[in-house]
Amino acid sequence: MIRYIFPFLLFLLLSGCSLKKADVDFDPNFKTRQLKTFSILYKNKEGYYGLNERRIHDALIHDIESKGYQKASKEEADFYMTFLVQTKEKVQPDISFGFGVGTFSRRNFIALGTEPDLIYDETTLFINSVDSKTQKVFWSSSLVVDSLESKTPQERIEYINKVVAIMLKEFPNYLNQEKK
Repeated sequence: MIRYIFPFLLFLLLSGCSLKKADVDFDPNFKTRQLKTFSILYKNKEGYYGLNERRIHDALIHDIESKGYQKASKEEADFYMTFLVQTKEKVQPDISFGFGVGTFSRRNFIALGTEPDLIYDETTLFINSVDSKTQKVFWSSSLVVDSLESKTPQERIEYINKVVAIMLKEFPNYLNQEKK
């Protein structure tokens, strides 16, 4: 009996750690066959890359190059990849509702309880692809990501690589377009 329960519990544990599906949007009229080269554009308020921003930058380059595109300078690129990390404070109201029946009496009761609202930060990563000629976005993806606070540097790199791969999963593959 235990040999059946253990694999099932292990499956539940591992499946609970999976990432959500990315929200992907694109312009169906945009012809991606013309694209061969890319450049990463990113500007933040401070004017420099933080460690996690550098990890996202590197993950983008790795993933886009694995799809057959070549990295180029901003001036020579056919399209730009941009990214934005946005953190918003979210409030989740904590309201509970209960119904009870007395044991030895005919009295019933209804209860409504409230607790202080749960306030948390939600971080979303946005990736956009911009046509260098028209400066218009032709493909975008967003995904709510987990906090990186409790992760080691190596775990952060692996997590960001996984997040970027999920977000760019549906991005047009240049290698597949060449074969058609």
